Order: sequence, then C-alpha cells, then structure tokens
Amino acid sequence: YNGNKFEVFRYRKDKPNSISGNYISAINEDKEGNIWVGTSRGLNKIDINTKEIKIYLPGVDGCNLSNYNVTEILVDSKGEIYIATEDGLNIYNKESDNFERLYNSSEEKSSLSSQFVYSIVEDSYGNLWVGTEDGLNKIVNSSKEIIKYYSNESVNSISDNFIFKLYADKSDNLWIGTYSGGLNKLNLKTNEIETFINDPKKDSSIPGNFVRYILRDSRGLLWVATNNGLSRFDENEKKFITYESKIYDPQSIVSNNTL
Repeated sequence: YNGNKFEVFRYRKDKPNSISGNYISAINEDKEGNIWVGTSRGLNKIDINTKEIKIYLPGVDGCNLSNYNVTEILVDSKGEIYIATEDGLNIYNKESDNFERLYNSSEEKSSLSSQFVYSIVEDSYGNLWVGTEDGLNKIVNSSKEIIKYYSNESVNSISDNFIFKLYADKSDNLWIGTYSGGLNKLNLKTNEIETFINDPKKDSSIPGNFVRYILRDSRGLLWVATNNGLSRFDENEKKFITYESKIYDPQSIVSNNTL
C-alpha cells in the first residue's frame, strides 16, 4: 500500500514473476528493504524497487529450504534472517543465497525440541527463543547452546509444551502463548514463570487457553488474541479486559476466534 492504492502480489500459474502461493502465513522486512513473504507453498523475497521475486523451496535447486510451509520470519538485531517451518528452523546465508538448518535430533544434545517450529523471537540480550509443538527452546547468543523448557509438575514451568506464539517485550519478559495452556510470562532476569489460564467463574481471567497472538501497543498496553476473544491485560491488577463478538452490537469485534 503506497498511501493511495494497494498493489497486489499473488500466485499466478501463467506469470513467472509471481509469489509461490496465495496463503500468506508470515511477512517481514530485512535490513536492505526486501520483503520476505512466507506461504504454505514456499518462501518469497520481493525486491520492493524492481518488484523482482525470488522463490525459495525445499531441495538443492530450491535453495535448500527445509519445508514448504513457512510459519514465521524473524530478522534479528544483527540482520540475520530466520525462517520457521513445519520441519525445522532455517538460517539464511546471504553469501550463498541458501539456508542452513536447525532440526530436532535425538543424537544431538544441542538440537531443537521438535521439528515443527511455530514462533521465534529475539530478546534484549540477543538470545533467540523458539516455540515448537513440543517445548520451548532458548538459543544462547554467546555460545549457541540450546536450552529446552518443558511443561512438568514443577510450579515454575511452562503450562503447555505446544508453543504457538512468542513475544519478547522491552521489560525483559517473554510472553508465551500456548495451544491449550493459556498465557505464560517468563521473567528473563529471574527465570520465574507466571501462568494465566481461563477460569469460567472469573470474567477477569483470560477468555481462551489457545493464545494466537501477543502484542504490546505504543501506549504500553498488552493485547492477547485467543480462540475465544480479544483481551487487554492489566498487568498491575492481573486482570484481562475482554472484547467479545456480540451479534446485535455493531461496535463489537466480528469474531471471538482472533488472530
């Protein structure tokens, strides 16, 4: 969008210079102004000046992307590009224009907890946090060691191993959205974990336990999108103010199934 009209990029079988698929799952901009677009049918790099599109697919000829289905794209503080997929985490090598991969491996201690990567963020210390369908992973900036976090009977553990969305704020908190265990807050200084799950008897609890998106806005307010409504979290009172879809209220959100 240029402020006046939309320019649409879509897959067209009869057009060589088109994106690889129309189901867009992730988008980000790199340090050079290129737009990276993840789809269910591969990864695309768009040169915004020339409109040229480079497509990355699995296989040697496709630049060695680990899987067609891209779930998230991260450009870190150093300009490194990470592509999360359903089959491992890809690290872009600019010199060779292809990808190196991080996988789950029972033979390697320093590997991801699962192949299926849903979310990846960078914290203020330069560490990477990788959310998978079976655990949370911390890739330590200084050593590249991978530390795994799992749900267990300990009071100070994540509430669910299925990590769907991560968000690192400027106050050194990692917010962890899970598939069925609600929202977790990991204090990166103390390693203490606080859990917020739905309580049907409390209107001020998180409305749904499947957390799909987390964002802190320009005013510092934390917003949480769930499978059962959108909430604004009051961090001082530990209360969620929920915005629900109401059939007869034109001012309400259109659906409780928020992204």
